[in-house]
Amino acid sequence: MIKPAKEMIFSKADFRKNLDLASAFFNSLVNLNKFIAFEQRDPFQYKNEMNETPGYTEWDRFARIEYNRLSDDQDYDD
Repeated sequence: MIKPAKEMIFSKADFRKNLDLASAFFNSLVNLNKFIAFEQRDPFQYKNEMNETPGYTEWDRFARIEYNRLSDDQDYDD
């Protein structure tokens, strides 16, 4: 949980303490689809992905998933 140093006042340092929760916090405010995906994800699958590709960033994982999705769509259209 993100606990600010001062009640009801969030600073950048508060969010840097736990980056996973910080992204969920901002997604709940500005990107409902990402927040719902975060809430409905399988924690075991997520942990497995992290162990399989430890050098990947979140962006690398996102790009790989989107590339696979787009290539599947293209194959389906052909």
